[in-house]
Amino acid sequence: MQDGMLNFCHNDLHVFLAAFYGHTDPTQVLVEHWPLHGKTYQTFIGNFGRRGNIQPPPAMPDDVFMQFEAAIAAEADLGQYAWFRFFVASHSGHMTFEALKNNDEWAAGLAALHKVTWPQPEGLLQHAWLCVAVPTSALIDLTSGL
Repeated sequence: MQDGMLNFCHNDLHVFLAAFYGHTDPTQVLVEHWPLHGKTYQTFIGNFGRRGNIQPPPAMPDDVFMQFEAAIAAEADLGQYAWFRFFVASHSGHMTFEALKNNDEWAAGLAALHKVTWPQPEGLLQHAWLCVAVPTSALIDLTSGL
């Protein structure tokens, strides 16, 4: 339980605080404006979280963010907000992939993960990433009364 809470604090908490409470730490969250389907979304992009027992950890593949961004941009309806989580693990070459949109399995995100050539070193290596997209018109509504 403690390990899970620590991972949440390192990888995800900063993104949620920025998106829903206006507390943005620029060392933890990149904020961009993405035009998607006729709306502008303020997008809160977290750092890539990595853990494992491989030292030094292999470099992140060059096309990771491009694949994630393309999968998110292809979504037809993001609603009032949408959050996306990507997770990849390699345990001595055995790969595990997970992509979620608003906590539901997300086929387009999973397809994006499979387009990337991930390192498969001996040992354990995990990557996680979180992004929250909020229409700029909804930002005041989400934070009012908090």
